[in-house]
Amino acid sequence: MNKRTILFSLSMSIAFLSLCSFPDYSGIRIGDCTGSPIATNKCNHIGCHISSTGGTTTITSIDFIDSVTNTAVTSGHYIPGNTYIVHLNGSNSNKLLRFGFQVAILDSTYKNAGKMRATDSQTTVDEVGFTNIIEQKKPMTSIDGTYHVSFNWIAPISSTRTISFYAVINAVNGNNNSSGDAVSNTFQTSLIDTSFKTTIHENKSSFFEKIYPNPCHRVLNIEGIDGVYSVCISDLMGRTIMNIQSQNNIDVSTLSPGIYNLRITKGTEQQTATFVKQ
Repeated sequence: MNKRTILFSLSMSIAFLSLCSFPDYSGIRIGDCTGSPIATNKCNHIGCHISSTGGTTTITSIDFIDSVTNTAVTSGHYIPGNTYIVHLNGSNSNKLLRFGFQVAILDSTYKNAGKMRATDSQTTVDEVGFTNIIEQKKPMTSIDGTYHVSFNWIAPISSTRTISFYAVINAVNGNNNSSGDAVSNTFQTSLIDTSFKTTIHENKSSFFEKIYPNPCHRVLNIEGIDGVYSVCISDLMGRTIMNIQSQNNIDVSTLSPGIYNLRITKGTEQQTATFVKQ
């Protein structure tokens, strides 16, 4: 089995959360605060980590690198059964020197997807309810308010198509309570099984040639179509996100990172494709 290292660039359907300023932390005690659809708790609510003095905490990147080729992975796909090293990074505007995190990795039915493995003595994998999360054992130290943590993820052997990663990070000041801490928003990104790569011509009546770039950061281009047509972009749950008329350069910068379906309708004909938003 090939081992792959994935550095997730701000994005993977991954989740990491930083905890509070208390001396130690256990997800079993606090709960799942990753922000996933089945998370049992939230860190950024009144009575916990709501703060006007702790600055702003953001996830700056979730990067992936192939450990065999030592190159960045940007395809948005995973290989079933492979092992990946996941690197998560964050920062805080007030440069708080401690932080915590949680990560949950789920399939489309919200069940654990693959296995997470801690790679150092500072992190641990806990079972919280029906969800496995990886988190710190106690507040971790940072350099100049920047945060980094890594762990191994073994992709499931059986294809589950789309896997989502839910992450939160919390910068803390170490005062033994939640005042002055600053939790980030939940970050979500997705990976799709390599056997479900983007199909350019899915229907017999093909009236556009390709969509590019894929993965896409800002503008998604549709090549080889003219006239009157409509474009519908939906998420993997089938919910419509965007409807556009006769436009072949589509601004997708406001979409959350993840995998989306694109359907073009021209007259009585339809054609579909899938793209990754990074």
